[in-house]
Amino acid sequence: MQEYLTVELPAKPESAEWAREALREFRDRLEDDAFIDLQLVVSELIADAVRSEEKGSRPIVLRFELNDRHLRVEVRDGAAAYELRPRRPELGERGWGVYLTRVLAHHWGSLHDDSRGSVWVEMPLAGST
Repeated sequence: MQEYLTVELPAKPESAEWAREALREFRDRLEDDAFIDLQLVVSELIADAVRSEEKGSRPIVLRFELNDRHLRVEVRDGAAAYELRPRRPELGERGWGVYLTRVLAHHWGSLHDDSRGSVWVEMPLAGST
């Protein structure tokens, strides 16, 4: 069983809230802690995309993929939004999305091409660990 959902969001601060609303579609599939962690990670990845110097007319793409073992969420934006940094970001600084992804995600990774970057996060489904 595989389920997919793709949502395009504008590069606006309200998009973090809209991303959390889209994530609620999968609420009953995750443990409470995993769901709360995933909400925080997705919100901060969206916030990083909104704060990115490359923000503009291109939408932020949020893709959900559900299978029998985990929920995978990918947030795709301009290449500069998701840089890996060697340190924890300062308050108000961009980079919290990737930092929290590294700390909270069960599995994660980042992908970059010439014009876009993305971070994906996987969280196990309730009862699958």
